[in-house]
Amino acid sequence: MLHDTGDIDPAVEPADSDWSRAWVRLDIATSVLRQQDAAVPRRQVGVYRMGTSYSSTFPVSLPTDPDDPAGVARNDQAAFDQLDQMLCHWDRPHRRSYHWMVTLDDEPHAVELSQQCQAVLPEDGLDLIPPESLHLTVRRFGYVDEVPAGTLDTAVTAVSEYCRTTRPFHLRLFPLAGSPGALRFSVAPWSPLLFLHRAVSEASGYDDVDPLTLYRPHVGIAYSNRVQPPGPFIAAAHKARPVPSTAITVTELRLVELYRTDHQYRWHVLERFSLAGA
Repeated sequence: MLHDTGDIDPAVEPADSDWSRAWVRLDIATSVLRQQDAAVPRRQVGVYRMGTSYSSTFPVSLPTDPDDPAGVARNDQAAFDQLDQMLCHWDRPHRRSYHWMVTLDDEPHAVELSQQCQAVLPEDGLDLIPPESLHLTVRRFGYVDEVPAGTLDTAVTAVSEYCRTTRPFHLRLFPLAGSPGALRFSVAPWSPLLFLHRAVSEASGYDDVDPLTLYRPHVGIAYSNRVQPPGPFIAAAHKARPVPSTAITVTELRLVELYRTDHQYRWHVLERFSLAGA
């Protein structure tokens, strides 16, 4: 059915901005995917809490225009500058889980930028993310022991079809901001990632189809490993902000089985989905 979406331009173009047009396309993509994956059981996912005092959706306030890279970076940085406490990232619950993910270990510009910024971070209180673990999470699918094999297979089929009709896209990574549990790059524009988030959500059987209620695109470079004052990390982020941003091209989505070991995330790649034309 996704091939039918080529006829949507007349419905999209009257929208008054690129951002509005993106959301029209998201709504249409949702309708198509709902028809495709009707056999997938629907389920609700709540916003879980990390540590004791903050949600996984950070910052809560959205940028004025999620497709304006400079505006996204300013919004992330302003929220991070206002933190009054860093928490331990590893206090968040974890079990082996399936994730839809863009891996960045083979993106030399992303690796170089992460290493430049890690060099200005304080030595204590952080676990640096090594090049082979750099990633951009699109969405967690579910815990390995809870996702039936049939549901997984159905989702893989739907996402594969979606990716075959989706062109590679460009993103820009901006230093440096963070959340209560990590130091991280801002990522923009958001529209292609919101399309992808919504597509994998629908294929995975989730009822929450508005990605902006849950999703803040970012690339982590270091995790806070204790409860601690944020001042040194905010100062380091300011020091790194003059470093030029970098561009990456997303040509592939991966489904991985994610696990934690020694204060790092590791994964096994289960499926690779090349975007059309990649």
